[in-house]
Amino acid sequence: MHRALRHVSSNAVAYLALSVALGGTSYAATSLPRNSVGSTQLKTNAVTSAKVKNGSLATSDLSAKAVAALRGKTGAAGPAGSPGPTGPQGATGPQGATGPQGAKGDPGVTTGWSRGSVAGALPADGVVTDLARSNSGSGSGVLTLPVQSRIYVNGSVDLANSNSAGPSRASCKAERSSDGTNPPVFDMSPPVLADLHAVEGDSSVDPILYVPLTVTGSLLLDPGTYNVGIVCTGIGTPLVNNAAMNVLAVPASN
Repeated sequence: MHRALRHVSSNAVAYLALSVALGGTSYAATSLPRNSVGSTQLKTNAVTSAKVKNGSLATSDLSAKAVAALRGKTGAAGPAGSPGPTGPQGATGPQGATGPQGAKGDPGVTTGWSRGSVAGALPADGVVTDLARSNSGSGSGVLTLPVQSRIYVNGSVDLANSNSAGPSRASCKAERSSDGTNPPVFDMSPPVLADLHAVEGDSSVDPILYVPLTVTGSLLLDPGTYNVGIVCTGIGTPLVNNAAMNVLAVPASN
């Protein structure tokens, strides 16, 4: 008995240490106050993935560096969105400076016209209508060409026979003058012929029958100033009633 007491007494510290070792974990689990264990009490790498509840951590629980590391690669660009509505029109801006003068354009089309006033026998020079109004009438004046141009003439003349004894004949053609002169003496078209019947003897109808002649022609002319007209000649006693003409000049090389 004494021997047993002596053994316990001499080994009391050892038995106490053994008791703490065997019961210490249970004491800590049941006796530690709430929120008394922090980062200071935890050993490095003590909390592992297996000890964290799945889905329990938010980005607010992580450091900024850890959150940045979670960012993935930039994805492909998405499809373009539909255009937005048109915005309101902006205010009108100030007027800009005047630009430099442009190059001179090509010459345009030149026109002319005339209407004769001859009613009766053909005039001595045969000019029934012309741009320069040789035998009165009206017209636009001589034609001035700044560049080489092709001249087109379109005219008409009404002719008749004043003789009851027999028929007569008349011809008309387009003519032009030399540069800078008025008398139209150079042909611009072949002559157009008309056979004119004799005056009717029946008083119930108009005794004089006018025949319309269409006169057309064209000619390439150098730059200059020209008179253009219609000239008629006749055999017998032809009469002229109306004569009119339009002239068109178009810049051309041939």
